[in-house]
Amino acid sequence: MNVSTMLGGRWTLPTIESTGTTVRLHVSVSVEDTEVLTGQTVTVALQAGGQQLAVSEAPPDGAWYYLETLAITAIADFAFDNPENLTPESVTVTLGGESATWLAELPAADQGPGDFPIV
Repeated sequence: MNVSTMLGGRWTLPTIESTGTTVRLHVSVSVEDTEVLTGQTVTVALQAGGQQLAVSEAPPDGAWYYLETLAITAIADFAFDNPENLTPESVTVTLGGESATWLAELPAADQGPGDFPIV
């Protein structure tokens, strides 16, 4: 099941996509308006195969883009080098001075998904 967690007073949920030698991480944060996170940095760490992967792409500090439907979601996208095609294990997101870690368990055919989706 996808599990959002409160970080810095905001519901936060990471999702990842693993494509061979690159892992993409998408961090979604629920906000009440597009100004609330202005200048606020989000940092991430991704563990795979027992090691921390190097960040190869990250948004500028405090830069977010937004999706607006009935709610507003702030988004930050990251990419990590994964030259050994290691399986992602966990991701840690820090926002507003608070951190949370989600497990990246690949679901078995007869189990539900892990803490957050892997595409």
